[in-house]
Amino acid sequence: MGTEGSCRSATGRPAAARGPELEPLGRAARDDDEETVRALLDEGADVNGRSPGGLTALMLAAGAGAYRAADALRENGAYVALRDEQGRSALDFAEEGAARHPDVPGYPVIVTDLEKYFGKRADFATTMERAVRFGDPEHDIWMRMGWTLDTWADDETVAGAEAALNSPRAPERYFAARLMGFFCLYNASLRNGAHRRRQATGLLRARLAVEEHPAVLGLLIRGLAMQSGFADDARAILRHAGHPHADVRAAVAFAVEATTEPEDRAALQALLTLARDPSAEVRGHAVAHLSALVGRPPSVHTGVHTALRRALYDPDPSVVHDAACALGSLGTGRPLPFRAEQILVRRWLDAGETRHYAPAWQVIGQWSREHLWEVRDSLPDE
Repeated sequence: MGTEGSCRSATGRPAAARGPELEPLGRAARDDDEETVRALLDEGADVNGRSPGGLTALMLAAGAGAYRAADALRENGAYVALRDEQGRSALDFAEEGAARHPDVPGYPVIVTDLEKYFGKRADFATTMERAVRFGDPEHDIWMRMGWTLDTWADDETVAGAEAALNSPRAPERYFAARLMGFFCLYNASLRNGAHRRRQATGLLRARLAVEEHPAVLGLLIRGLAMQSGFADDARAILRHAGHPHADVRAAVAFAVEATTEPEDRAALQALLTLARDPSAEVRGHAVAHLSALVGRPPSVHTGVHTALRRALYDPDPSVVHDAACALGSLGTGRPLPFRAEQILVRRWLDAGETRHYAPAWQVIGQWSREHLWEVRDSLPDE
């Protein structure tokens, strides 16, 4: 129950949001109608305009946990420090909403976005917990909390990630493994970014040696590939190529880099095996890597050609596309299966204005116009 004078309803929205006098921008913000918010702003609505009670649209969005609308308002210059007639800021509304409705992820997203403007900073564990308690790693809040920590990129962040990677809770290890996988990769303004990436690599490498949870293991492998490449951790990664869980095998197929040189025999053999995996994702990564070997000196291993010819008949169109692009670009005159040609043409057409830069064009460009039209006209309606 709210105390007398509270501006919140049972849903966590400001009480003024229920009234008919709400400004259109404030109403759209409260309802998390991002499209309408942006349209109103484009039409000239005052991003800092007030509704009854001195409520700005950003306060209304924060009070409703409407983080997409809050994003749109912030991007268009909403003042974070403004306060309503009772002296409350958008951050106050978001913090109260988070306390009242811990099952609504929009509140901690807004709190995390706004608190830095008030000289506040949640520690690593608090920021991580804001994401982890919602369970679904695909939810926006996981990405938002990760990017927040990546922005800090300091000793506290590294220490927090190390503690999380050694946590008995798999979701915490998952969060930290994903964060370390992209840590400082995209923060171009960071002077010590290379040092932070080396730290991330060390943490990922240490955890890879002992991790057993398949989802976490897959992230560790992918993270190492992104942070330091494959060569330095080839043996540690390849030992998981036969893992019973498809997510782990997909990570290995994503990470492996091979040539046809004798010293890369183990990596090449792993790719050839993974190209026949029951999982389409695993086959897709493996065939993409094998396709990159075609046409490079020394002469491509016969096994690579065999694997790619087999992939032309794969049930997954993406696998067929990569194999057809590789083999078709050789110009040997050996025909592709008609279904493979259809897949190439479909991908080429879907590329729109960039179609002449699409990989499929390297093959289609060798065809006669009549043959292209024949394949195009045979495509089933989508």
